[in-house]
Amino acid sequence: MKTALDIINNSPYALYNANPDKGKNFYLAVTSKSSNEVIWAKDYAYPGETHSFTNNNIASSVRGDIDANFVTPVLNLVEAFEYTNDRKGDLKTKTAAGDYVYYTNPEDLFANKDARLYGTVIYSGADFAGTKITYQAGVRYKENGTWKTVTGSPGSSNDKFGGLVTSEDGPTTSNDMYVNKTGFNIRKFIDENKDASTRGRGSDIWFVRFRYAEFLLIAAESGLELGKPQAELTGYINKIRERAGIQALTTISLNDIIQERRVEFAFEDHRYWDLKRLRIAHEIWNGSADNYNAVHYALFPYKIYAPGDPNNGKWVFEKQKSSHTLYPRNFKYQNYYNFVDQNWINNNPKLVRNPYQ
Repeated sequence: MKTALDIINNSPYALYNANPDKGKNFYLAVTSKSSNEVIWAKDYAYPGETHSFTNNNIASSVRGDIDANFVTPVLNLVEAFEYTNDRKGDLKTKTAAGDYVYYTNPEDLFANKDARLYGTVIYSGADFAGTKITYQAGVRYKENGTWKTVTGSPGSSNDKFGGLVTSEDGPTTSNDMYVNKTGFNIRKFIDENKDASTRGRGSDIWFVRFRYAEFLLIAAESGLELGKPQAELTGYINKIRERAGIQALTTISLNDIIQERRVEFAFEDHRYWDLKRLRIAHEIWNGSADNYNAVHYALFPYKIYAPGDPNNGKWVFEKQKSSHTLYPRNFKYQNYYNFVDQNWINNNPKLVRNPYQ
């Protein structure tokens, strides 16, 4: 805690707050090389030293090459981001009676979400590099009074259903490796320069290893372990939450810190190691098909085509298990331990094998 407080109180670093748009501000806090928040990063420079993260993971409609969608966020992560007035982040796709909730614009589903969602994930109706990204899995239409669904290949249209059927950005259940299958794309660390998504060029956006926000959460977590006053601990975490535009906390628990780290550091290589060091990975990823946290979920948006119906032109959303994750994630107890090779023991007989070997 002492080191964290020294960084917080006696360093040139601070939470980045240069952009009044909280979502864009969060994106820039991590990607901008003028960010006063980044303490340590793996840097790149064009030409000569670039990487293919943007090329591999950019959304289809804004790509500069054939590649796209190698890794796409799952619904589980998106729903981990709170609402500004509700700590529960579940997207409201159905009514209590099980009927669809109809949205005028696809982005309306994500209204009043934690601003960090925009800075981390591209969702339907959000913009990227000046282009609106539309995820449309298909069309819901009425035939003889019955609702039906039609889908197609990415970019397909049919005048019978009002035009576009499935957008270039999907999602679909296709086996094509370049097609979106979850209804979201990564924004964090994705370069807005279209040339950076080409194979020959690549991107020089850096990958952050340490930033000021982490020291605030280190102070909160270590202070909690040391029994520091709640007023002090909430002061650290609420600085981060205030920047995100969500409600302040009056008390915090370890679960609050785990949750905050999950959304603040998504795609910064923290989540797996957090759950492992805290010895709760086997509970979160328990291999059960009935455990939401262990199963990958996708979000499929559908546009309504029903001329004369008050919902014509609106949007509905279907939450569904990912078609490309066959089994729930199952973190076993032995996964907490690293393998000790027999050659190491031969060289040093005092070494002891880890459990479960």
